[in-house]
Amino acid sequence: MASGCSRSPTTRWRSPGGICLIACHVWDTIGAVAAGWQAGLILREGNAPLDVGPQPTYIGLDLDAIADQLIERYPAWASA
Repeated sequence: MASGCSRSPTTRWRSPGGICLIACHVWDTIGAVAAGWQAGLILREGNAPLDVGPQPTYIGLDLDAIADQLIERYPAWASA
């Protein structure tokens, strides 16, 4: 049986660049950006962005900081 993620109607017709992963593990964001997704990194002690590989699109100290950056970048979505 196929995974629900591979057949999700909310992502099936989106381009990879329209998907954004928010994580507090830098390796997850590296993988997401390498796959063509956007990524947000919530900083925690010991998990600063690395100097190698693709960098996260958004970086913040907490989820609120990432959300503020998304709202700033996509104001029409915030008012919908």
